[in-house]
Parts: sequence; structure tokens; C-alpha cells
Amino acid sequence: MDNNKNDQQKQTTKLIEDIDLYIENLNKTYNDDLVLMKEEIQLLEEKLFIEYKKQIQDSMTSHPITLNIGGMKYQTTKETLTRIPNSYFHLMLSDDIDHRPKKHKPNTYYIERDGVSFRYVLNYLRDGKLSTASVPTSLKVDVRNELLFYKLIDTKNNLLLS
Repeated sequence: MDNNKNDQQKQTTKLIEDIDLYIENLNKTYNDDLVLMKEEIQLLEEKLFIEYKKQIQDSMTSHPITLNIGGMKYQTTKETLTRIPNSYFHLMLSDDIDHRPKKHKPNTYYIERDGVSFRYVLNYLRDGKLSTASVPTSLKVDVRNELLFYKLIDTKNNLLLS
């Protein structure tokens, strides 16, 4: 009986040692994974910070352009206005045509168009998309016409505001 009890104690001791080793390995794996995850988080935070910094830099300018559209004033950047090649604004701000800002107000242009609808045109230029839900039903046709006038969409592009 003592022999049997002794064997049981040995088995129990061996089992406890195995469990301790397993827990030790599990802790090591956990700690290694934790270090890797912290490094990944730091890299992601750095990447997000760089992207956020670029967004701030892109949204700020020392030379804003003021547009007076049908009596309503909007301010933006040349970069925003010229995002779409061969558009009205791309040509207007290039040296290809003689369209100068007001003499007494540099970087200020007057355009005889619908100032109310232009808000949506400018958002389209800024974001590269236009949510039809953001445009009131009463303005959808006008906004589409303005997008066409400024050559930001073509007549085939009916996915916007149709």
C-alpha cells in the first residue's frame, strides 16, 4: 500500500511540475505576444499621427482662394479646386486662360452661378464624393447642373443626384 501511495505522490508531483511548466510557457507566450502587440499599437499610432498631421497640413493654407458665387462667399484652396483635371476650376486657375482675381482682393473670384448649390459642389471637390442624402430634394437637379457646368461630372455620370 505504501508503494501505491508513493507512486500516487510521484504522479501527483509530476503532474504539478507539468502544470507549472505549462503555466510558465503560457506566461512566456503571453508576455511575448503582449510585447508584439504593444509594438504594433505604437506603429499604428505613429501611422495615424502621420496621417492626421498630413490631413491638418492639407486642410490649412496660407493662400486661401475666395469664391463669390452668385453673391455667396466660399473659401477653399487651389488644391481643392484643381483636384479634377480639365474642370472649370482647373482651367480657371491655370495660366491657359485670362481669368484674373479682383484687383483689390487677391485670390478672390466672382462667378455668376448658383451660390446655394455651390456648397455641395465644393463638398464634392473636397471629399471626392457626394452623398445624395445630404442634398435636399429641391436642390438635387440644381446641384447636378452645377456639377455638369463646372465639368466635375459628365452627362454619363448619372449616379450622382439622379
